[in-house]
Amino acid sequence: MKNDFIIYLTASDLKKLLPMSEAVRIMHTAFSALSAGKVTSPVRLNIPTANDGQALFMPVYSPEIHAISIKTVTVSPENSQKNLPLIHAMVSLFESETGRQIALIDGEYLTALRTGAASGLATDLLARNDAKSAFIFGAGAQAKTQIAALCAVRDLQHISIFDQTFAKAETLVDQIRKDFPVHYDAVKDSANLANADIVCTATTAKSPVFSADQIRPGTHINGIGSYTPEMCEIPPEILAKARVFVDQRNACMAEAGEIISAVNAGLLKDANAMHEIGELAGGKTTGRENEQQITVFKSVGNAVQDLYCAQVLYEKALQHNLGMRLPVN
Repeated sequence: MKNDFIIYLTASDLKKLLPMSEAVRIMHTAFSALSAGKVTSPVRLNIPTANDGQALFMPVYSPEIHAISIKTVTVSPENSQKNLPLIHAMVSLFESETGRQIALIDGEYLTALRTGAASGLATDLLARNDAKSAFIFGAGAQAKTQIAALCAVRDLQHISIFDQTFAKAETLVDQIRKDFPVHYDAVKDSANLANADIVCTATTAKSPVFSADQIRPGTHINGIGSYTPEMCEIPPEILAKARVFVDQRNACMAEAGEIISAVNAGLLKDANAMHEIGELAGGKTTGRENEQQITVFKSVGNAVQDLYCAQVLYEKALQHNLGMRLPVN
């Protein structure tokens, strides 16, 4: 008998149900399915809203897991002045055979979790095995899960965190120190960036947050903050000498400012100069070719990440009797 309710899952529920290590494994499955053409995932709809805000709509369908989801996201830059989150989001999950909605899931934490997990997957597949240090640009909601993901796949010893507001970097260090036993530094500049084995950019910057000559050979870079053609966290020049992976070619060619700039400048020939992380996860291409090679994973975020996590969360919520039951009649 079908359930006559929709499960509503809060951020607190998600933290209980889905640890980062499992989320990284789910990303392996999700991106493999995406690159193999097993899901329908169009480029997101982006609508400009009040005060330079955005409303984003991200649908996806997977016959493989018999599910559909759509994530609705609002981005309101002025919220920082109102002590409100920059992003609000919700994910709706449906059965594909009946079209029946079965879950409503907090999209803010899920976005941070699956974005971190994507970087965890890319780091696991591309970073050197002996990577010990990381540098994080940005100290917002995404930074915490980026760190959690890196610590899930590499035995890190030192992490530096930079934010334009130094106090935010200090606060983040205080918050995460107890969760991950690593030496942390809140830094006021990127002077020690060349010491990093792994770099993560989690900002909404419209110009590169570091220069290409600050990156030493063998570094792995995760770029996850920018998601419009106007944004650009990573210097396009670095892409010309790196092995570049993306979450989805079509999406990054349409939305990733770094990729668009590099192609327009002739630094990347075209979309075929990049590989999808799902192709690597699925064994269709190779990753790092040597210890000196710079590798880059650029992600603008894909709805397949939300869908595959949401399906697992729904099943585990039923199993563990977690979440609020919302009657449908």
